[in-house]
Amino acid sequence: MNRIDDSPKVIAISGAAGNLGRMLIRKLHRVNPIIAIDSRAQNNLPNDVSIITKELANRGVRNTFRQKNIDTVIHLETKTETSNRAPDLFTRSIKNYSKLLEYCDSYHVKKLILLSSADLYGAQPSNSQFLTEESPLLSPDMSVLRDVDMMTQSFFWKHPETETVILRPAHIMGSVNGLLSNYLTLKKVPVILGFDPMLQIIHEEDVVNAIFLSLENGVRGIFNIAGPKPVKLRKILNLLNRQTVEIPHILAPPILRHMNKMNLSRNLNPTHINYLKYICMVDDSRARKELNYTHLKNLDETIKAFDLWK
Repeated sequence: MNRIDDSPKVIAISGAAGNLGRMLIRKLHRVNPIIAIDSRAQNNLPNDVSIITKELANRGVRNTFRQKNIDTVIHLETKTETSNRAPDLFTRSIKNYSKLLEYCDSYHVKKLILLSSADLYGAQPSNSQFLTEESPLLSPDMSVLRDVDMMTQSFFWKHPETETVILRPAHIMGSVNGLLSNYLTLKKVPVILGFDPMLQIIHEEDVVNAIFLSLENGVRGIFNIAGPKPVKLRKILNLLNRQTVEIPHILAPPILRHMNKMNLSRNLNPTHINYLKYICMVDDSRARKELNYTHLKNLDETIKAFDLWK
């Protein structure tokens, strides 16, 4: 495992109110001064953590960057809503992230880490078995996160003085909301007749470990992150004892639209159906070689992480 520089660094964590943010803070706060930034209420954080309950574009956040000599920024606000479904949220999220990049430039932040998602590659019938970091981001969904990812790539090339890292994890299992976890919360889980795609999943603790390894001095670039070996969708559903409903693929879009209308699903829409039909798996060999990343949780622990949270 890489050794992180022992000298304390002031770390600002954006999106700190989420469960993943709290996990990361508990791992880092005893050595590093932490500034937790989130417009949502932040509860159950250690007493030595500075809490800012404001949006990133707020002047108070800018003042914090100007005054606190922040060394590292970790951005966890990976919202997955599309611009069509939530145009106001889309505009606000992009504006906030633009401000964060502006602070990183103006106040000479040394490292920027973005937690993105491997879902951005998109589930396509033409996908190769394992997608590399150079693969295009073809998902028709997650407009906010896709734009944030691309803005970060642009920042990477324009500001080589900042070590910029983009992590694209597979489906996160645990207390983190995401495409797969929202799907698994359904009382009756729709599966597409004749399809059983292979999926990659990763335990939330392995994601936190990957972020921790990214703090190493000299680390920069884009890294896919995966967990144990791929597993079929229906095996995950069987191990979690989920009740399934087989539906023909031609009927899936109207059924999912009806579920959304009746508030029977969480942030799922018809364009997500491809993830129930086709593969979207990543090659994470770069992270395993350059970050010395390795998943610590086995397949059973990773799958069961969802029900432990629920």
